[in-house]
Amino acid sequence: MPSDEGVQREQGVRRALDALAGRRAEFRAAVETAYAQARAFLAAHGPRSDERARETALELGPFAGGRVDAARFAALVTAARVLSPEEETVLRRCAEVMDEVLARGDGLFVCDVPAGGSLRAAVEATLAEAGRAFGAALVFQAVKSGSYRAEEHAAALRAFPYCRWNRGERLLAPPLVVSVDGGDLHAGALAEYLDGRQKILVVARGAVTPVPLARLVAPRTYVAQVSDASASDPCATDVEALARVVAFDGPAVVAFVPESAARFVHDPGAGATLAKRLRVVALPKERARAAVGGHSVAQQREELAHLVELTELAALAATPSPVAHQAAAATVVAAGAADDGAAVSALTSWLLAQAGLPSSNGAPATPGGARP
Repeated sequence: MPSDEGVQREQGVRRALDALAGRRAEFRAAVETAYAQARAFLAAHGPRSDERARETALELGPFAGGRVDAARFAALVTAARVLSPEEETVLRRCAEVMDEVLARGDGLFVCDVPAGGSLRAAVEATLAEAGRAFGAALVFQAVKSGSYRAEEHAAALRAFPYCRWNRGERLLAPPLVVSVDGGDLHAGALAEYLDGRQKILVVARGAVTPVPLARLVAPRTYVAQVSDASASDPCATDVEALARVVAFDGPAVVAFVPESAARFVHDPGAGATLAKRLRVVALPKERARAAVGGHSVAQQREELAHLVELTELAALAATPSPVAHQAAAATVVAAGAADDGAAVSALTSWLLAQAGLPSSNGAPATPGGARP
């Protein structure tokens, strides 16, 4: 019998895949179209090449035997281009690669990082495997145009790493669901893949740091942390965040995290300023007290402070009152000078009050920390 943890993990991956259904279908449709084109080109230019060569050899007569390449001569004098044996073999391999990619099914879009494994290496390998479809399309076009060179193009059929994808391929990038232990979730490893329209949903296993995605926040990147992917009744904010990540016309990364982690949404489509783009839904109720995987307590507190400071900067920019600016600045200074979490909690309360959100205990916060 599978463990409860394993069942929850499968449920989380399934929910993430379902959220990306449209993007998955778009990628598969593009590969299917390229596959059909390759097969059609083979049917029109490949299968009859031997027959044409034999007919040409008969027409040339015995004098041409051993002196003239009948297949090449047929290609010159026939209206329709005839593939050489090498080109036909390569083109058949292109179609096979596309077929292999399509045969992966949902597995094509899932990256399962083993415990203690490298997140970056796993994502790189998964995208390179899916990228073979792009490599096959590239080789097909080279054969079609007559510019194929084995030393230049053959490797693309074995693997086609993300660094070789062009702008169009990155806009068509296959979405990815990444299952990884919370302690191995080093979000910086994902930064280089956030380009074009790449969508990455991270299903975290076990405990995570407070804000693993905090440092991925960038002006044109959708970033969010939402409630655990296995939750049977996700809140409205999380449902909205998942809908937006699919609709967003740009790179996006979302992590499903447990209740102990922060939840926030950074949506570039919400406005031109950070105050409009960044929305903090909930902050951790307790500060970090133990390492999570390779993430020390100090590193965890730094990433939480990074999110808090981003929110504070957004609030300052959106607050016209000089008095409010001074009050916020004084709170930040106090937070920086404190050794424990008291000052940070005061800053958090002030930030939540500016955003009209409840404090960590569920009661509405008011500026200055007073309770109604």
